[in-house]
Amino acid sequence: KGRKLLKIVPESLSKNFALDRHSNAPELESDISDSSITFARQQLGANPKENECKLLGLKWNKIEDTLQVDFPTVPAVLTKRGVLAYLAKVYDPLGLTSPMMLEGKIIYREICEEKIRWNGSIPDELSKRWLK
Repeated sequence: KGRKLLKIVPESLSKNFALDRHSNAPELESDISDSSITFARQQLGANPKENECKLLGLKWNKIEDTLQVDFPTVPAVLTKRGVLAYLAKVYDPLGLTSPMMLEGKIIYREICEEKIRWNGSIPDELSKRWLK
């Protein structure tokens, strides 16, 4: 069934959408021709058969079938600006990190309620909660 879809779907989407290495099944990956490798990847020497690729901008491990969301490093000095910047840097289009990010957003709301300036330091209580 997968091989049949591999032939039908690219034809259907060929006018509007580029379908590129879209399977985690090794037997189907071998059926994908090297001609479907983009010019940029050919020039950069990227290996299209690697175990890891990008899916929705996230790292996807094809073998383990897992997605990885990267978190930025926590700023050394916590400010209102730094907390908001940290929250904005987490890219998670599927909302997988929502339970973890919720506490950070609650802390940011409390920082706003205390009317702290953009570059003002955060009170120790909120700072400890943020670092936890």
